[in-house]
Amino acid sequence: RASNQPACPSSLAAVEVRRGVSMGKKAAKVPGDRVSDRFDIRGETQLTLEDLLADHWRLSYLKSFTEAELSNENVAFMVRVREFEAAVTAGDAQARALGDTIFDSHIKAGAPEEMAVTARLREQLKQALKQWKEGTSSTAEVSVSGLLASTYQTVYRNVSFDVLPRFLASEHAIEMAKLHPSKAMLYEPSREVFERSIDEDGDDWLALWLAAHEYFERYMSLASGWPTEETSQRAARLVKLHRKTMAKLCGEAELKGIQRQVGEAPLELFDTARLSALNAIQPSWALFLDTEDGGEYVKSAGITERVTKEQHPPAFVAQSRKSDDPNAESDEYDYTAGW
Repeated sequence: RASNQPACPSSLAAVEVRRGVSMGKKAAKVPGDRVSDRFDIRGETQLTLEDLLADHWRLSYLKSFTEAELSNENVAFMVRVREFEAAVTAGDAQARALGDTIFDSHIKAGAPEEMAVTARLREQLKQALKQWKEGTSSTAEVSVSGLLASTYQTVYRNVSFDVLPRFLASEHAIEMAKLHPSKAMLYEPSREVFERSIDEDGDDWLALWLAAHEYFERYMSLASGWPTEETSQRAARLVKLHRKTMAKLCGEAELKGIQRQVGEAPLELFDTARLSALNAIQPSWALFLDTEDGGEYVKSAGITERVTKEQHPPAFVAQSRKSDDPNAESDEYDYTAGW
């Protein structure tokens, strides 16, 4: 397929790692790699609530599950509070508006998704938001964050002990695990088909995710558990290759933090970048699963009927590179063979 994105240097792309992942986009084929391995969900039963909230694909299934149980207000509240805190941390001017939305949707009496909070907390939050809006208190923003945080902790604990166990034992969790994009991205045939449906930004996100995943996997394979000189060199190459993409997805502050730690090369160095890249890919993956090729992948996972069609709202609109010319020569290659 046509692409304006330069290929990764061969010195990196040629490196073979476990399950065939490489620093570049193409993975080496691994003898004995079984299709069934891609749909092994045993590890998914140990997920924490934080794992679900941070990963947009998993979060969409948790939302769908709680909606089916008519108990989605807790998850919706936590998602909005996390968005609010991220905006506050980033100095986003929309932070106050997000605070107002949380109050109107979850805190005030009679709200559409009203939370069980005390009248005192409700009034305190109302006054703090008012002072923030009017600029009459220099600590109003901190007060709003603190009040929301205390409620968030209570809700988080309740969902962890009540909703999470039921979710992890549900059909929603099984489908979530089997169709998680990370499983497909590590398997070359399915990844190649998916790549045909994404734009250059998607190419960049996927390349970053593969590189960050390789860094993690190689680190975990170190006999000593300590980074070597080669680990630091690999980290430096990864930053050099994907600096612009990381800045776009994670922000300059996060990128600078990564650059400062390249010499030390800790295990978690690229965790934020890896998750951000995966979350950026996921909307396109959800759309892909609704295509004919995606449907074949769903069938190969042993899923005959989806429990949900819920898709996380795309952060970016990826344009297909397939030709719109009805007279264009068709591609005779069966990309779903071997799925």
